[in-house]
Amino acid sequence: MDDLLPKLHGCLAGLAIGDAWGMPGQLTPARTRELYGKITTFLEPPKDDPVHDGLKAGQATDDTLATLAIVKSIILIRLPVR
Repeated sequence: MDDLLPKLHGCLAGLAIGDAWGMPGQLTPARTRELYGKITTFLEPPKDDPVHDGLKAGQATDDTLATLAIVKSIILIRLPVR
């Protein structure tokens, strides 16, 4: 059980990194190729992106924030009340 926490941290870090990496490509595949070609680094979203406009390159989205909120609620539920 002691090795579980580092694994959970790794999973959450992977989620946030993947979310930030894929954020500008959350359009259709054709539109992503048109704007970026192949995404090989962190990029800003297109200016007309209705959801992600204004985010910076490498910034995680609401998907990561929602996941962290769920994790936090699970931790709070599972902690013994003192």
